[in-house]
Amino acid sequence: MERFAKLLTTSLLLLLVIVGTAAAKGNSVTRDLDEIIAKGQPATTAQLEKIRKNIEKAPRENLDLLLEKANTPNLSEDDLALYIQAIGYTRLPEAVDDIIRLSEDKQSETVKRNSGLSLVMIGGDKAAEFLFRRLLGTTDTMNKFFLVNLLSRLRYQPALPATIDMLQQDQSCFYDQLVFVFGRYGDLAVPFLLGKINDDNKNVRANAIMILGQWLIPTEAVRPLQQQFTIEKDPKIRALILSSLEKISPDVNTMRIFSEGILKNEKDPDVAQFAIETLNNLEEMQNHIKTFGTKKKEDRAGFERAYKELYESMGTKGDYQQLATASTLADEPQLKQLRQVILQRSGKECFFDYQKINDVIMLNRLIN
Repeated sequence: MERFAKLLTTSLLLLLVIVGTAAAKGNSVTRDLDEIIAKGQPATTAQLEKIRKNIEKAPRENLDLLLEKANTPNLSEDDLALYIQAIGYTRLPEAVDDIIRLSEDKQSETVKRNSGLSLVMIGGDKAAEFLFRRLLGTTDTMNKFFLVNLLSRLRYQPALPATIDMLQQDQSCFYDQLVFVFGRYGDLAVPFLLGKINDDNKNVRANAIMILGQWLIPTEAVRPLQQQFTIEKDPKIRALILSSLEKISPDVNTMRIFSEGILKNEKDPDVAQFAIETLNNLEEMQNHIKTFGTKKKEDRAGFERAYKELYESMGTKGDYQQLATASTLADEPQLKQLRQVILQRSGKECFFDYQKINDVIMLNRLIN
């Protein structure tokens, strides 16, 4: 009887292995991954997109099969990196522990990169904390920037002080990275950046002011920037402050009073000229504000419809004009969320769409 029980157990285990193997072979995701690995060439965008879509159809089932593949003995780190990327496509929170376990002791840059991207796709505190520990443990500048970028996608506030290395860089080299990182943090980054507008490092001051005044446009930055203007020595930064105040001032009268005050004492001709141009443009600005106001329509359903389409497409599809005409000042928090989502596209072309939202936010403030 005991011998029969052992035989039965062995048969059942063998059956489970056969069934598991058959399931893996019959699964389109693992089959496509196996084909990529067999060819020994990097996966194409089209191949990865096909795999992602198939994983999203049955994430739970695919996670089990992918973990089985990722735990194959003697698997190369390049192949492991591919499986980790696919695991991220499941977007299942329970996969975070597995991604960390599979990657934390690996030296391959591809594994580190793919594990980071997969953790960001899934999100959550545990993913952010692991990436933050990795950030604190690296001394390589480009790795730091990569991890800061990932953590900005998760809007992980403890990582903000680590952005100082990025703020110290010249804008001509790191402008895009600065916009993406701080734009994704949004209002969460405002107190940190306000603390840097009087930094001893000229690049830090310029970058903090640029992000605040040209991209995040928080009204709470008006007074600090006005104060910084009075003590700032660098003429280019002083001009940057003026252009920033044009975008974040709560009303036209605030712009006029500040610009007129500059002309009374300003000795730098370029800065004075900027103030003159601001004053000369105020009438045109008021006409633009008036025109924007006349186009406004009370259409809550229209706003929600436009917002939903833009949000779900990360700003690539939807009616920006409808969003503008139907939005109100009370919609500003939602519009700020939309800005952050647009920056998840990661291509520079999204900057134009981001600024469309900023225009709506600014004009909504000025007509009220």
